[in-house]
Amino acid sequence: MQAHPWYVQKTFLPLLGCLFILLQHVNGFHTIPVMPTMIFFFALFNPPLLPLLTVVVLGIFADLIASNFFGLNTFIFVFIFFAANFFKRFLSDLSFWGIWTFFTLLNGLIFTFNAFIFLLSFNHFPILPFLQEWIASCFFFPIFMLMCNRCNTWLTGGDYDRLEV
Repeated sequence: MQAHPWYVQKTFLPLLGCLFILLQHVNGFHTIPVMPTMIFFFALFNPPLLPLLTVVVLGIFADLIASNFFGLNTFIFVFIFFAANFFKRFLSDLSFWGIWTFFTLLNGLIFTFNAFIFLLSFNHFPILPFLQEWIASCFFFPIFMLMCNRCNTWLTGGDYDRLEV
């Protein structure tokens, strides 16, 4: 399989990310968030396909669509990007279960950060919607990782087919 041209590789993931962000907020509140898994996967396994500038632009787009605290989604997306890059060497020695556990803990940290921001701003925190989002994100993580791996294989022509760092 031949790799796609650079302009397809550089534009496909941002467009796909915008689509996922729109689908995530289609019914007024969060459904199943795909973007954290997508950012985590490509920051860990193929960073040239999803550079930091693209992550920032996707975060700003998510902030505009979500109409909550401006900069919150951008901060979360950039945090996931840097966490995956920072722990890349550690995660390369882990099995899929270890990577899944790390992502679940990372998502829990983001959940706690969201709770802190909402408590400071509104003096309450609607725990059920955020808890459902966290559980759904962790539960569907293997499906999203497989989807990202197939997308990565399609874009690169099979050069990064195996999940290795």
